[in-house]
Amino acid sequence: MTLTDTFPYVTDASNAESDTHVRLKGMAVYWLLTHGFKLDDITAERSLPSNKGRTDIYAESDGQTVFIECEAGEIQFSRGGSIPAKNGEEVLIFAEDGIYRLHTEVRELEPSPLSPTDETIEREMLTTTRISDLPLIDLSAYKGR
Repeated sequence: MTLTDTFPYVTDASNAESDTHVRLKGMAVYWLLTHGFKLDDITAERSLPSNKGRTDIYAESDGQTVFIECEAGEIQFSRGGSIPAKNGEEVLIFAEDGIYRLHTEVRELEPSPLSPTDETIEREMLTTTRISDLPLIDLSAYKGR
């Protein structure tokens, strides 16, 4: 996966990813560019520290860090998104039906009937919140080429 200077901003030279996944990565780069990041601030397929996973898109500028996972099909919590989210980092998921924020939330779980106590258990779990539709990309500059 490499970044390019023009739309769609990403290419899959190895042909190892679906067209939908590559398209979502391109939309993520476009979205970052419309939110103040420069192409030099964005990295595709970045390894997490200690090689604990990879994130599809990583961007850092002026102290703001964003991890982006792109999901073609059902949203799954990969290590590339779940590890930064558990560490309190900004993690977005670009899915076919919109953009989601991945974050942790404390939920109360009912005790098991086999539990020696009937105390409610609190557990930190990953969850998503839908924040917007996918960006509408203005390609009017490319008409007639």
